[in-house]
Amino acid sequence: MKLGIIVQARMGSKRLPGKVLKNYKNISPLGLLLDKIAYVGLRKSTIIATTKQKKDLKITNFCKQKKFNFFKGSEKDVLKRYYECSKKFRIKIIVRLTADCPFLDLFLLKKMIKTFKKNNYDYLSNTYPQPCKFPDGSDIEIFTFKALKEACLYARLPSEREHVTNYIYKTKNNRIKRIDIR
Repeated sequence: MKLGIIVQARMGSKRLPGKVLKNYKNISPLGLLLDKIAYVGLRKSTIIATTKQKKDLKITNFCKQKKFNFFKGSEKDVLKRYYECSKKFRIKIIVRLTADCPFLDLFLLKKMIKTFKKNNYDYLSNTYPQPCKFPDGSDIEIFTFKALKEACLYARLPSEREHVTNYIYKTKNNRIKRIDIR
């Protein structure tokens, strides 16, 4: 099965606009995250999912400069953006990361990918469902295209459309697992 890492990124943060590309000593959160992903050999499997908004052209230009794939989709319906991105790139196992969480634990990422592939889960996470034993900002979620497609078809609540996996981990027939220790 084809695995893909989809990193959601946008410039429209309410608390700190443009935070994913804010530079400090020539390092940005998105740049740091992508460097880490490349370090473990997953560069070709990574797509940055941004929006069609004009302000997010900075992200697509950054991706072009760094030679990372990108996808532009809905700003408000992030679930649909993930679904359309996964469909376009034919991803069957989706690893969800966010550009504003650059302190990715690479050991944990590799362990979770291995665990997901070895077992028959629909959804695997280190942070959901709550309560979580990992610090905020270390989120890793892995799920199947099948679960994503079902969520995209049936999720109705605004919170389920904005937060990609809410519907997936609340659906009783999905096989879900949370990793609690590293």
